Amino acid sequence: MMTELYRLTGRAKQSRAVAHVLRWCGRHPSGAKLLVFAHHAEMLDALQAALKARGVVTMRIDGGTAAKKRQDLVASFQDVTAAASPRVALLSINAAGQGLTLTAAHDVVSNPNPNPSPNPNPNPDPNPNPNP
Repeated sequence: MMTELYRLTGRAKQSRAVAHVLRWCGRHPSGAKLLVFAHHAEMLDALQAALKARGVVTMRIDGGTAAKKRQDLVASFQDVTAAASPRVALLSINAAGQGLTLTAAHDVVSNPNPNPSPNPNPNPDPNPNPNP
């Protein structure tokens, strides 16, 4: 039941997310780059299909991307001089949420995790009792 609800939350966001990313691509010069982080594979699939249909070069890192290939994809995204350098990086939060250097990006889009359990307190007070 929870798996189905999780899948449905991702599907419910797809059309707006796709519209937002396509609008971003239309409003920014062709050299501008975007990172898109998502939790749902279906979301990444929808974004990838829509961007491909518009001729936008993308790269994708998800749980099925081998470590060596990740390094190659990051290098191609970072190479701003190459004509075939991806403009949009589609990234699974779980697979690409840390350990990658993608400084060529101009903007970042991320959908929040619908399941708060991985991070139940996202802003913990590092000093809950300042006057011990």
